Amino acid sequence: MNLTFNEKSRELITLEKGRGLGDCGVQTRWRFDGQRFRLVRYAAQPQCDNWQGADAWATQWVSG
Repeated sequence: MNLTFNEKSRELITLEKGRGLGDCGVQTRWRFDGQRFRLVRYAAQPQCDNWQGADAWATQWVSG
């Protein structure tokens, strides 16, 4: 699992690759609200399709 933190957006981004190419797996975005991290996006690509990356995966859940 890969983990990054964007200080400007205050988002923690996780990426769990289904395989090394990164064309399948799960990506989450968590935003810090001053007290805790809250899930704001959950995207998944169950099939390894050999062409699209995590930012193009279908969003399964989103919160404002």
